Amino acid sequence: MDWSNFEIRNGWTLGDFKYKGNSVTGFSEQGKEKVKTNKYLSIPNFIYVDEKKEIKQNIMKISDYAFEGYGLKSVSIAKNIEEIGEGAFEDNDIEYAIFYGNLKPLNKLAFKKNPRMTLFLANPKADADDLKKVKELFTNIRNLDLSQLKMIRYLPYNLFFGMDLNVVILPPNLTAIGANAFGFNKLKSVKLPKSLKIIGSCAFTSNELKFVILPDSVEDIGTEAFSVNEITRIDFSKNLKSISYMAFANNKIEKLSIPDSVEIIKSKAFLNNPIQKLRLGNNIEKIGVDSFPSTKEVEKELFRVAMENG
Repeated sequence: MDWSNFEIRNGWTLGDFKYKGNSVTGFSEQGKEKVKTNKYLSIPNFIYVDEKKEIKQNIMKISDYAFEGYGLKSVSIAKNIEEIGEGAFEDNDIEYAIFYGNLKPLNKLAFKKNPRMTLFLANPKADADDLKKVKELFTNIRNLDLSQLKMIRYLPYNLFFGMDLNVVILPPNLTAIGANAFGFNKLKSVKLPKSLKIIGSCAFTSNELKFVILPDSVEDIGTEAFSVNEITRIDFSKNLKSISYMAFANNKIEKLSIPDSVEIIKSKAFLNNPIQKLRLGNNIEKIGVDSFPSTKEVEKELFRVAMENG
């Protein structure tokens, strides 16, 4: 068996790389030719140290500047990697980085000068500490895929605040999103999982969301949770009881239908929206001050509810 021809994935073989001990240090001459036409890199998991006995050694490290400046479009990092050096993938055009392990070995300058990355965390055992590393280690990701993180139930306060994210795919079993978790990004869309119950204060404030679909699992929406976006449409949870202070203020909502489950709408919940058509549910008990803009149609609907509630 010629170990150098052992295929990894995406057309790469063990012979396409140079090694030093348990480190991959860059491309071999063969690899330098291949990367001219194949920009989708997969890092090897192991190398044979005794070809005849088929004894393998895990690759544990990616050396400093190992793959700098090759115009790479994507890279996948094996789960056994324990160290990724400074500038290891610097100055490429990486659009997709896949991590099968955790982020702890990553030098914060490893992916410098890759301005539009999607980060895909593919380790189903990743925890909150791994997620906290994202903001610390990456300043250049635009999209974040957490769809494989099945153990994550809660996203902490300020987790991805101010990162200029465009798209995020949330963990499938998520139950709560902490305050400001995605505040002040550039999110254009977000799909909320069917397990989600609590959306914290300012969780998605100051983004570019156009619409929001709240799954029926959602029971609580915090203060200013979706304020200052570009929302034109909301599909509400059928189990939502209360809409918090300024929860959807400063958006572009023209038509609004509040479900029968909602009992309380707090002050300024929909302030500064161009609402022209409003339908309130049948179980409204309290509407706070300045919950809606003062238009003829809105006043008419508020009057109807007031008369029905005596």
